[in-house]
Amino acid sequence: MDPKNELTISVMQPSTAKTANWNSTVIDTEQYLGTCAVILNAGAKTAGDTADTTLDVRLYGSAESNGANAVILNNNFTQVTTANSHQVLQHDPRASSYRYLKAVSIIAGTNSPSFPVGMTFLGTKKLQ
Repeated sequence: MDPKNELTISVMQPSTAKTANWNSTVIDTEQYLGTCAVILNAGAKTAGDTADTTLDVRLYGSAESNGANAVILNNNFTQVTTANSHQVLQHDPRASSYRYLKAVSIIAGTNSPSFPVGMTFLGTKKLQ
């Protein structure tokens, strides 16, 4: 707990098996101070051919609250293939010209690939 600084955890993507491309929940970063963390927890693929099954997750910034017209940011997660993957990216809202943040995934491969995936956003909210 961090009651003084109001450390906040938000689910960007609930932990479930993903069989198709997905977009995360959009996070309003204007209410956060300093550097925030975006955490990706992805398991090894559970279906699909091993040779070509991949999961790519990228962060996008947008000026719109629904995440429309988003632009890819320069921080991407490492591609997930056959091994479990826990990754953390830093995002500093002060260094971005986009107020809203979301993740976009691409699942590729043959024979119905599937990955167990969850994403979390962690940051310190501004005091009101």
